[in-house]
Amino acid sequence: MAKMTDAELLDYRNAAEAGSIHSNQTLNDQHRKAFDYYNMGPMGNEVDGESQVISSDVFDLVEADMPSLVRVFLGANDIMKFTPINSTDGERNIADEKTKYINHLIRNQPTSYKTIFDWLKGAEIYKYSAVHFGFEEEDTVRMVDYEGVSDEEMNLIKIELQLQEQEGAGVEIEKVDRKQKDKFSNYKATIKKTVGRYFTRYIDPENFVISKGATSEEDAQIIGHDDIITKSDLVSMGYDADFVKDLNSTDASDSTNEQDRLRDQGGTQDTNSNHWTGELVKLETRFIKVDRDGDGIAERLKILTVGPELLEADPYEIPPYSVLVSVMMPGQLIGKSRAEITMETQEIKTTLLRQTMMNMYQVNSARMGINENVNMDDMLTQRIGGVVRCKGETNPLQNMAPIPTPFIGDKALAVLQYADAARAQRTGSLLANQALDTDKLGQETATRFAGMDDAAQSKIELVARGHGETGFRTLFTGMLWTVSHFQKDKTEIMVLGKPLTVDPRRWLSDQPIVCNVGLAAGDDQTILENMGSLLNITQQLLATGSPVSDQKKAYNILSRITKAMNQPDVSEFFNDPEIPEEVLLAQNEQMQQQLQQLQQLSQENPLAEAETIKAKGELIKAEGSQQLDAAKLQEDARQFDFKLAEDRRQFDEELEAKQNKALADLEEKYVALELKHNQDIAGKGQ
Repeated sequence: MAKMTDAELLDYRNAAEAGSIHSNQTLNDQHRKAFDYYNMGPMGNEVDGESQVISSDVFDLVEADMPSLVRVFLGANDIMKFTPINSTDGERNIADEKTKYINHLIRNQPTSYKTIFDWLKGAEIYKYSAVHFGFEEEDTVRMVDYEGVSDEEMNLIKIELQLQEQEGAGVEIEKVDRKQKDKFSNYKATIKKTVGRYFTRYIDPENFVISKGATSEEDAQIIGHDDIITKSDLVSMGYDADFVKDLNSTDASDSTNEQDRLRDQGGTQDTNSNHWTGELVKLETRFIKVDRDGDGIAERLKILTVGPELLEADPYEIPPYSVLVSVMMPGQLIGKSRAEITMETQEIKTTLLRQTMMNMYQVNSARMGINENVNMDDMLTQRIGGVVRCKGETNPLQNMAPIPTPFIGDKALAVLQYADAARAQRTGSLLANQALDTDKLGQETATRFAGMDDAAQSKIELVARGHGETGFRTLFTGMLWTVSHFQKDKTEIMVLGKPLTVDPRRWLSDQPIVCNVGLAAGDDQTILENMGSLLNITQQLLATGSPVSDQKKAYNILSRITKAMNQPDVSEFFNDPEIPEEVLLAQNEQMQQQLQQLQQLSQENPLAEAETIKAKGELIKAEGSQQLDAAKLQEDARQFDFKLAEDRRQFDEELEAKQNKALADLEEKYVALELKHNQDIAGKGQ
C-alpha cells in the first residue's frame, strides 16, 4: 500500500471526525441546557405578568458536591501512588520519586487548583469533562532595561547574561544613546529563550472531540480538541512567521461556546487587532489512529491544522486526554452528570413554585364581584385605603364581595417534599429532617440520622471513587509517559519544603499505580478514628517486640493522621525512619540527652547522706561531752572520718570508670552512625 498524501490524510481525519461527538448538535444543546439550569436561567416557558421564580436544585446539588470532591482530590493526601514491583530499596525509591514528581506536576503548579476544580465541576454539570495534558516548548522574549549603569556594573551584568546564554538563552545587548553624566550609560538587553513546560488544561465540552461509542480514551479512533488562539501564539510555538501570517483567520462568531457565555454574562473578549499577530485562528488538535505508511498497522498520529492547512502530522504513542464522568454507563466512556439527573426535579419544583406563588398573589389580591351600585372607576383604582363609592343607603358589602380563591400552598408544599425525596433518592443530597412531621421530629434518634448521613455520603463517595479509578488514573499514567519521553535531564523540585532531585532516565520499570481514593476517603474524622486505632495496635506490637510491625509502619500511620488534619508537611512533626538525615538527627539528640544525664550524675554527691550522718554525730558529741568520756568520743569521730574518706575515694574511682566507659560507648555509637549514614557529625566520632 502506498503512503498517504497530506490531502488523503486530511480526508481521512474529516471522515473520522464526522463520526465523533464533536458534530453532535443534540449533545451540545444538552450541555447548554444543563449549564443554564445550573445558572438558574430562564426555562423558556415564562409568561409575562406571572411568576418567573426558578428552583435551584441543580445549583444546590453541584455546590453541595464540590466541597467533598475538592477535599478528596485537592487536599493533602496523595490520591494516586506508584508501587514497587519488588521490595528492593531501588524499586521503592523510584516508586516514591514517581509519586512525588507526578503529583507535583499535576497538583502543585500555579494553575493546578483552577484546572482540577474546573475538571471536577465540569463532570458535575456536563455528561463528561476532559483535560488535555502534555509537554510544550515556547519561544519567549524578555526586555530588560539598565539605566544609569557604570562600566564596572555592566561587566558584572554581562557575566550574568552569559550564564543565561549557556543555559540556551539568546542575549542581545544594545547601548541606548542618551545624554549621560559621570560616565553612566543606558543599556537594553533582549533575552530570547525556548521554555519547556508540562501542562494540564481544562477543555470546554463543546471543543472536545472523541469517537462515538468509545469505551476509553485509548480505544477512540479520533480524539482531540479545538483552540482559539492568536497568530502570535503559533509563532511562539515555532512555526514560521511568513507561513502563519497567511493562515485563514477566524472571528468572534467562530469562537468557543465558553466565550459566548462570557459575553452573555457581561465579560469582554478583545478579538480585534490592527496587526496580523493579534488575529485569531482556530487550531484543531487531533490524535487519530491511521495507517499512513501503508504497512497495514494503524499508528496514532498527532495532527494539527488551521483551516485547510496541515501544520503537523507526527507519531504520538498515547492520547493525551483524560475524561471524568460522574455517573458511569456500562461499556461507554460518556455517561451522565449529576446535573442531568436533577434537571427533571428542578423543572417540577419550578412549576410548583410558580403556581404556588400565583395562588398566593390571587389569595392576597382576590377578584371582586360587584353590582351596578358600585362606582366602577373607584373599583378599578388600586389605592391603599382608597374609597369605593356605592349608590343607595344599604350596606356596601351587599353591593360587592370577593370571589373566593382556595389556598393550595399547603398541598403544594407536600408535593414539593415528594419531589425533594425523589431527588434525594437519586443523588443522595437531602436534609436530615426532610419530610418529617413536627411531632415526630423529637422521636428521631442519633443512629437514624447517622444512617441517613452515611447513605447520602455514599453517593458522592461513589462519584469520587469513579473519578480516581478512571480520569485521575489516566492522567497520572499519561503524565508519567510524558515525563519519561520528553525529560532527558535531572531536575530539582521542592517537596514539602525539601529539595528532591528527579532523574526520569532511571525510571526503567513499569510500576503499577494504586488509587488511594476509597469509601470514606473524604471523611477526615473517619480517617482519624481508624488510624488512631491502628496506631494503638502498632504501639502495643512494638512494645512487645513483635515482628508484625516496625517503626516505618508506625510512621505511615502518623503520616495519614497528619494529612487528615490538613497538615501536608509530615516532616514538621515526625521523622521518617527511612530518611538518614532525620534519623541521624533524632539519634544524635538522644545521645546528647544521655550525655547530659551522665554529666549531671557526676555532679551529684551520693555521699551527702553520709555527710549528714557525720554532722549529726558532731552534734551528739557536743551535747554529750558532759556525760561521756571526751577521749572515747574523739576516737569514735576519728574512726568515722577515716571510713567516710575511704568510701568517698572508692566511689570517685568507680564513678570515673563508669563515666569513661559511657563516653567511650557514646563515641562508638557516633562512629557507627557516621559509617551507617555516610555523614559526619560535627565534633563527634571520627
